[in-house]
Amino acid sequence: MSQLVLPLRLADHAVFASYLHSGNETLVATLVSVAEGRSGQGCWMWGAASTGKTHLLQAVCDRAGDRSVYLPMDMLAAAGPGILEGLGDRDIVCIDDVDRVSGDDDWELALFRLFNDLDASGGQLVVSASASQRECGLRLADLASRLMRLPTFRLTLLDEGQLAAAL
Repeated sequence: MSQLVLPLRLADHAVFASYLHSGNETLVATLVSVAEGRSGQGCWMWGAASTGKTHLLQAVCDRAGDRSVYLPMDMLAAAGPGILEGLGDRDIVCIDDVDRVSGDDDWELALFRLFNDLDASGGQLVVSASASQRECGLRLADLASRLMRLPTFRLTLLDEGQLAAAL
């Protein structure tokens, strides 16, 4: 099978230095550790829209470089779960908006296989969603139980003063 070339590009501004991490310091420290290869677990982060999930996932990939891959499910869900094949040999796989494919049996099976492949090879899975693992609609119990093992972080919203500073 040939490898699918994905026309994805990380946003230039999506780096750790440009993320206002007030209230999310532990998450940012965890992600920096993942990106630098000092943490072996990956994580699940969730929160409302505009809390910086995409920014943080791309920052991980920016810091990790070629050892990582960023997969935005809003753009890739229609391509089918075959896009996950062969990614188990990466050090870090970042999946944005994983809840867009939760409840789909084929996607969940592919995610289950990816998790197991990464686990076996020492790779890390970093996932974002709008809800926690329990609330995102996963139907495959084995996948849900594995994703529950990931450290979980809820992103906090910035207050009005912090939003002004971020802009």
